[in-house]
Amino acid sequence: MWPSTVRRASRIAAHWEFALAPRQIEYYRMPMMAYLAVDNPRALSRSEFIRLGLVTGAGEMVPRDAAALAGLPDTDPKFADPPRAEQQFDDFEQRFCYDRFWAGAGAAPHTRYLCSGLSLVVVVTTGFLGMNLFAEADASTATKLGLFLVVFVLTVALTMYTMVKSKRLSDFLDVVSDDRMSAWRKVSAFFAVWGRRRD
Repeated sequence: MWPSTVRRASRIAAHWEFALAPRQIEYYRMPMMAYLAVDNPRALSRSEFIRLGLVTGAGEMVPRDAAALAGLPDTDPKFADPPRAEQQFDDFEQRFCYDRFWAGAGAAPHTRYLCSGLSLVVVVTTGFLGMNLFAEADASTATKLGLFLVVFVLTVALTMYTMVKSKRLSDFLDVVSDDRMSAWRKVSAFFAVWGRRRD
């Protein structure tokens, strides 16, 4: 028998020690999804598309077309594409690029989908207010300001209306989520959101 003054802590079993040990939960190459809206997707180089599709960082090699922007001759080895680059670019584009919309017209012009085991990336042209819903990117400043104000006022009005009706909307969602309620009760709860309150 142990003396009463001695206290012993139980040992942790090896399997618990392994289970409780701190470790990285997410893999650093975990698949990702991205939606990239840029002013001119065609300005991205082929190597930049590869970096996006394969989720790699910026490399040492700079695309050849960047040499012209930097004012350097494209014969500078720093700006040269890696050996066999054309073959690798072609292989990547064949395997990982979905180019149905990679044209100047159609449902989604200048849109490219990159899909590899590491990522799903959509590269699109940005429009007015960052959207492609309205073709107003080339409109006058007054037209853009007017559209912005209309959207802003409507958004504020809808937000205020939702806040006013929030209690009734909450009651409606409670009724819809209750399995014991009949379909007729759920429909009537929907119309009660806009009906007159009976207090």
